[in-house]
Amino acid sequence: MSLIFDAPRDLVWQVCTEPKHIVHWWGGQGFSNPACEMDLRPGGAWLHVMRTSDGSELTFNFVFLEVEPPERLVWRPAETHAGGPPFVTQTMTFEDLGDQRTRWTLVARTNSFADRDSAQLHRVASLAMTFGSTTGSLWRSHLAPHPPPAAPLP
Repeated sequence: MSLIFDAPRDLVWQVCTEPKHIVHWWGGQGFSNPACEMDLRPGGAWLHVMRTSDGSELTFNFVFLEVEPPERLVWRPAETHAGGPPFVTQTMTFEDLGDQRTRWTLVARTNSFADRDSAQLHRVASLAMTFGSTTGSLWRSHLAPHPPPAAPLP
């Protein structure tokens, strides 16, 4: 999946890699993010906890495989278990289009068609559905330009 943002590449990178931004848009409407910790380096960990509207929590542990600011980010689950979803490697790329515009691309890869089918069954095949849904709207609004601060009154 690919999207174009009217935002500079460095900002799009920050919104995707800094917990202070991620907690505001990850998961979409009805979700909160009580924990997000990222060690943004190859081999570094990403711990993310999402809370649903009914209070249930979903914990994700990822490991970064490649970190090339502000161009490329690759990660996968840190572990898997029998009966659980397979490894899905996610790759985000950030292309500077000039004029303060950025093409963001997300690709999800599995090791086999069977893993792909299993991942789809577990609803983790790709973040594409997430970024195309309500989360995409939240994400886009987080990237929207903010008005300059008002001048102080004399």
